[in-house]
Amino acid sequence: MATNRRLLRHGAALSAVILLQSLLPSPLSAVMAWAGHGDPTPEEQLTLELLNWIRADPLLAQKRVKIDLTAKGKFTLAPRQPLVFNAKLIEAARLHSKAMNDQRFFAHQDPQGRNPGQRVRQCGYMWRGYSENLAATVPAPLKALDNLIIDEGVGDLGHRISLLGLSEQVIGLNEVGIGIHAGTGPLKKYYTIDLATEGEYIAFIQGVVFRDTNKSGRYDAGEGIPNIKVEMSSGGASTVTSKSGGYGLPVENSGDFTLTASGAGLPTPVQKQATVKDLNVKVDFVVAK
Repeated sequence: MATNRRLLRHGAALSAVILLQSLLPSPLSAVMAWAGHGDPTPEEQLTLELLNWIRADPLLAQKRVKIDLTAKGKFTLAPRQPLVFNAKLIEAARLHSKAMNDQRFFAHQDPQGRNPGQRVRQCGYMWRGYSENLAATVPAPLKALDNLIIDEGVGDLGHRISLLGLSEQVIGLNEVGIGIHAGTGPLKKYYTIDLATEGEYIAFIQGVVFRDTNKSGRYDAGEGIPNIKVEMSSGGASTVTSKSGGYGLPVENSGDFTLTASGAGLPTPVQKQATVKDLNVKVDFVVAK
């Protein structure tokens, strides 16, 4: 299935495209390695945290935006797995947001004729399914996400379906790249959100290590703690948090894991438990002010 449209309404530009191929194992499975969680900016990390918050409790999101996100019963709202950053998808998303600003266009196909699938693969991500959502003009990430899930004036509600995982075709997309670029282009601020899957791992553990300075209980831009080592028990993967405090770990086999976060930004090592089956799991490490 593919959908492609553009909306400019109430000062917000929106566009989405979805393309799913067979979810059979990739022929490159034996040689591919995960690219890692990359180094998102604090604002890109915030956008992911907000998106995962919305996905975890779409009923709360429905109450907050004050519209029926089920489209009169067409969709069933249910919690969806958190998305994990992928460095290659971040690169693709950033390049497209910058290109839209610099080359003064707003579309999935760029002036060179490349569609989202081609652009993502040129960054080295061998997708088996993807969905791209574009937004512009809106200064705040939460407002941009709200505009996308409200999808006002868009008949097939493709943004809402994509971001909230409202169809079988998009439920399996578990990685994401978010690229935000503010510049001098006609729409001022550009958001590209690329959801995708390569299917190389059964799931990911992802989260953020942050100091909750405003006591909101959630990550806010600038609260992330960089260079914290996060490692899994039983010889599992390990990584270091990005400048924004985020991390991701691939999981090859289901099971129960102990996660340990340690580093100069923490007073003492902190441990958390995680159970992984076949969906991503979110584990945050929150440090009191």
